[in-house]
Amino acid sequence: MMGQHSRSEALFYCFRLDDQVPETHLLRLIEKHISFAFVREKLKDSYSQTGRPSIDPELLLRILLIGYLYGITSERKLVEELRMHLAWRWFTGVGFDQENRRFDGVRIATVPDPLRLKFSYHISLLL
Repeated sequence: MMGQHSRSEALFYCFRLDDQVPETHLLRLIEKHISFAFVREKLKDSYSQTGRPSIDPELLLRILLIGYLYGITSERKLVEELRMHLAWRWFTGVGFDQENRRFDGVRIATVPDPLRLKFSYHISLLL
């Protein structure tokens, strides 16, 4: 007799992102061997003490690194893909309850915005 799978969506899922990412995954290896703690220290003079808080520069670097590693050139597409990939969420530290609030500063624009220009300039200095 042929079985039939009925689709149903649970209201809550109980699992840890850390348990879903294999030990041999590229992003897990990067996390193990590279510390991104230097980013805030290197860029702290570029940020004002007043105004609205920006997106965390370490988070932005991690997101842009994922885009580089996986060949995603559109920032909008990158943020869309980040919503779907568990390993990417684990690497960036973005939980399922944080997706809308944390990406206000990540957007695609026809003219590069000051944050992107500033960040690109400082990343080139770090490299």
